[in-house]
Amino acid sequence: MKTAIRVLAGIVVVVLLVIAGLSAFVHFYLTGDRLEAMLVPPVQKALGRDITLGRINVSLFQGITVDGFTVKEPDGKQDFASVGKFILRYDLMPLLQKKIVVSEIRLEQPAVRIFRDDKSHFNFSSLAVLAKQGSAAGTQATSSAPVEALPLALTVDKISVHRAHLLFSDAKGEMPSVDALADVNVGLDLAHGLDSLRFKGDDKFELTAVYQGLEPRINGTMEFSEQQLSVHVEVAVQDEKINIDSKIDNYLKTPSVELNAVSKQLNIDKLLAMAGALNVQDSAGKQGAGKSPASAPGRKKVPQAALAAKLPPGLTAHGRIEVEKATYQGLEMSNLHLVYRLEKNILTVQEFTADTAEGSMATNLTVDLNEPGLTYEGTLALKAVQLALLQDALSPQISEKISGALSTDVSYSGAGMDWSVLRDRLSADGNFSLLDGKILNSGVARSIADLLGLPELQDFVFASLSGNVRVSEGNLNLTSSMEGRDLNMEAAGRIGLDNTLDLPLTLQLSPELSQRLQQKASIARYLSNEQGKTIIQLKVAGTLDHPQPVLDTTSVQKQVGKTLLNKALGEIDRSSEQGTAGVEGDQQNAPQPSLEETGKSLLKGLLGK
Repeated sequence: MKTAIRVLAGIVVVVLLVIAGLSAFVHFYLTGDRLEAMLVPPVQKALGRDITLGRINVSLFQGITVDGFTVKEPDGKQDFASVGKFILRYDLMPLLQKKIVVSEIRLEQPAVRIFRDDKSHFNFSSLAVLAKQGSAAGTQATSSAPVEALPLALTVDKISVHRAHLLFSDAKGEMPSVDALADVNVGLDLAHGLDSLRFKGDDKFELTAVYQGLEPRINGTMEFSEQQLSVHVEVAVQDEKINIDSKIDNYLKTPSVELNAVSKQLNIDKLLAMAGALNVQDSAGKQGAGKSPASAPGRKKVPQAALAAKLPPGLTAHGRIEVEKATYQGLEMSNLHLVYRLEKNILTVQEFTADTAEGSMATNLTVDLNEPGLTYEGTLALKAVQLALLQDALSPQISEKISGALSTDVSYSGAGMDWSVLRDRLSADGNFSLLDGKILNSGVARSIADLLGLPELQDFVFASLSGNVRVSEGNLNLTSSMEGRDLNMEAAGRIGLDNTLDLPLTLQLSPELSQRLQQKASIARYLSNEQGKTIIQLKVAGTLDHPQPVLDTTSVQKQVGKTLLNKALGEIDRSSEQGTAGVEGDQQNAPQPSLEETGKSLLKGLLGK
C-alpha cells in the first residue's frame, strides 16, 4: 500500500514538473514579441499588405488572446480589415490523445471595408494571395489530388463572431452602398477530414443599403448545419415590409427549398426597379465598353441557353406568397395569394388569386425551364375587372382606350419572351364579356364613321360586348356580338398578330342614326327593316393602324333586291286595285328602272358618289 502511494505521488510530482516546465516554456519563450515576429512577416507576405498586432497573451491553460489585429490598405494608412480582439481557448488533456479540442474561438468586432473606385477596381483585388491563386488556377484545375485527412481530430466547441461589420461603397454609384452587422455562433467537428465535417450554428444580422433613392433594410436570423439552413428575414423598403421564411435541406448537394413570404403592404414597382437596375449594371459590367461577342459584326447570334442550366442540379422548391395589399404600376391588388412549386426544372404556379381593378382574377401557369426561351401554358379567369384600370397599368402606350367590366375564361400556351417568337407560338381559346363599356380612339371605328358619314360612330358605346377568341398560327380569330344604344354589331373574322385585318362586320343602326344616314343618302331607306333599323354589311381590311372598310356589295345587292321586290309586289297590288282609271298616259307609259339599275343607284347614293 505504501509502495502504491509512493508511485502515485511520484507520478503527480512528474506531471506537476511537466506542467511547470511547459508553463515556463510558454511564459518565457512564447512571448508576444516572439509570436509577432513569427506571424507578422509571413502574413504580410501572403497578403501583400502591412499588418499590425496588438498585445498577445499566451497561457498554457487559458489559451491565446490577441488584443487587436489590422490589415492596412496599400497606402498603409486606412484599414482594410480589423479585429478588435481574438481569443482562442483549448482543452489541454485531449492533446495527450492526439485530439485538439478548442473550447472557444472568439472574434470581437471584426470589420471589413470594401470599395470600388471610379475605374471599377476593388480594393481587395491587389491582395497578393488572390494574385497567386489566379496564376495557379490553370494548374489547379487540371489536378484532382485527394483531400488528405487531418493528422489530429479537431473539434471546436464554439466559434463566435460578435458585431462583425461590413462596409461597401462604390465610387461609380452603380452598386448599392451596404452597411451590415452580424453576430455568428458555430460549433465545429472535423474529425479526420472535410468529408466528416459536422457543424451547427446560428446567425443574427442586419443590413442597410442605399441605392438610387431607395434604402432597403434587412433584419434576419439564421440557423444552419451541414444538412439544413433556415432563414427568417424582414425586408423593409420605405413603407413596405415583407417577411420571408425559408428552409433549405441538403443545400450543399441537392437543395430542396421551402420559401414563404408574407406582407401587409408591398410596392412591387420599387422591388422590380432595384432588381432591374442591378441586373442592368451587372450586364453592363460584364460586357464592358465594347460590344458583346454575340452582337459584334460578322458574328453569329449565340443560341439562348435554357434557364434550367443556371439552376443547381436537382433543385426543388415550393412555397406560398401572401400579400394583403400590393401595388404594381399604379394598379392596386388585395388579398394576393400565390402557391408555387419547382420540380424537374418545371415551375408551376398552382394558384394565383387576387382582387384587383374592382373585380377579381384567378390564374395558374406552368413554365418549362428546360426549353431555351421557355415554354408555358396556363389559364386566366377574370371576373368583372374594370378593363380601363388594367390598360392604364399594363399597356398605357396603346392609343385605343377600352373600358367596361371584363370577365374572361381563357386557356393559353406559348413559347419565348420575344414578340417575334411568341407571335408564331402563341395559342389561346376562350370566351369574354365586356359590360357597360366604350371603345375610344379606335382606328376601325373612325374609318367606319368616315365611310358612312356618321361622326356618331367614331366611338363605340355599348351595354354588352361578348364573344369567343381563338389564337393560333399568328392569327386571332374573333366571333363577337355588341349591343349598344346607337349601334349593334356582329363580327366574325381574323385579326392578325402582325396587325393585319380580315374582319367582316354586320352593323345595325338605330332608327335615329338610320334617319341621319337617309338624310345624307336617301336611298339608304332601302336597307332598313320593319323597325326602321338600317342593316349594313362591311368588310374591314388593311391593318389596325390603317383600316380599310368596304361595303359588302353582294349582300347589299341582295338587300336592295329584296326591298325592291317587295316594293314592286306592293305596286302591282295597288295597280290592280286602281285599274287604269285616273292614271295619266304619260305616267302609264313612263319606263321603269330595272332591278340592277336601281341597286347601282342605291350604292351610288349610299357612298355619296
